[in-house]
Amino acid sequence: MNRIRIVYFIVFFIGAWIPNLQAQILNNSRISTDLQYGFLIPEYSFFSYLTHEPIRGIELNAAKEFSGKQIWHKVYRYPELGFSLLYTTLGNDDVFGRAWTLQPFMSFKLLNRPKFILDFRIGTGIGYVTKYFNAETNYQNIALGSALNVYFNSQIKANFKIWNQLYLNAGLSFSHLSNANLAEPNIGLNTISAFLGAELNLLEEKNRKEPNPVFDDYNEFDISIYSGLKKTRRFAANRFVTISSAFEYRRHMGHKLALGAGVDVFYDSSIPTEMRLKGEENPSDWSVLKTGIHVSQTIKVGTVSLIIQEGIYVGMVDKLEGQTFYNRGILRYQVSKKWYVQASMKTNLMVLDVMEIGLAYAIQ
Repeated sequence: MNRIRIVYFIVFFIGAWIPNLQAQILNNSRISTDLQYGFLIPEYSFFSYLTHEPIRGIELNAAKEFSGKQIWHKVYRYPELGFSLLYTTLGNDDVFGRAWTLQPFMSFKLLNRPKFILDFRIGTGIGYVTKYFNAETNYQNIALGSALNVYFNSQIKANFKIWNQLYLNAGLSFSHLSNANLAEPNIGLNTISAFLGAELNLLEEKNRKEPNPVFDDYNEFDISIYSGLKKTRRFAANRFVTISSAFEYRRHMGHKLALGAGVDVFYDSSIPTEMRLKGEENPSDWSVLKTGIHVSQTIKVGTVSLIIQEGIYVGMVDKLEGQTFYNRGILRYQVSKKWYVQASMKTNLMVLDVMEIGLAYAIQ
């Protein structure tokens, strides 16, 4: 922890006193460093036995405010796009080791006053852990099965102006670290931390009270196709292919929100293998297929959309685990007027099933 404090104070003094940081590249930006202190969330009882210490970490952040040239910049009160680098302990150096994470994020101002800013931040990236499961040397770590993992983080942060462009920040951070079912085990680690730090605020003054332009609601229909790789939860050596498709109707209501409903078809090549391991000698050829219906909520941020779907298996139901409900979190990027690329995390309630990538075609 002494090394973390040394790095923190070096960054603090550089950010506060070196004038060159206000060069053109950093105009309209915010740079901060935070010390974190928190705990693993005991999702399963074994965490209570394996967690010996609190979580301690240091995070470096840099974000640049959008210019305001696009309508959505003003609708979202001039959000920011940034990157963060985090070095953290994980509660037990012998079992979980430590982690480095790198993630892009978007930050949204909930309140923006001359001497006070309240932010909500969300992002996802990659995480590297120094210890992970090994059947011989680290069999207790059934949370993470690989060194490289997907990292998700959200924060609520308050910023208080203390002098000139220097701010004090404090807040709460929630994080999730897992490998998206590409290796087993994959329970993942969830953490919650409080943080305290300093920020150099180089944001420019803007007229932030302009009314939002009028929006005409419209209907949209799209068809999506996804594919992914997964490992079974029985430590099988092979990875299995999944393919799914979805058809959805969506009603866009205002600049930020759309609501929809649709149907899904899922193909999962791992199911026959899993059913045989459970004792079913001759699983049906149709067992690889599932069908369902869903409702969705879409938050639009320019060319990027965050889509949350809640579904129920109907027709060809889950023959393996008997699951009734499924969920999807989809990050979608618009590459042309009608085409989108997207990545999704599909779960059966709280249990991750597979990470997917895909394409979508939409018409209005």
